[in-house]
Amino acid sequence: MNRSQDEVLDFKEGLKLWKRIQSAKVCDKCGAELSTAGLSFFSSEVLCPKCKEAEKSLPEYAMEARQVNEAAKASKPKRRRV
Repeated sequence: MNRSQDEVLDFKEGLKLWKRIQSAKVCDKCGAELSTAGLSFFSSEVLCPKCKEAEKSLPEYAMEARQVNEAAKASKPKRRRV
């Protein structure tokens, strides 16, 4: 899945995902109980650390992560210096 700058999450969507991660009790992929959680780069699944590491080993992960980070940087407003 390739994301464009237009697909960067807006504040409300981001807040909704953050609340979902914070309230998740089990990993969406394997069902393991969560002590810490992360969000998949490919979907809105909440992942345990083991599944997140497995996702990082996928060949398309690096490209997807780079695109997400570039889109996030491009959407940040410039700070004004006083």
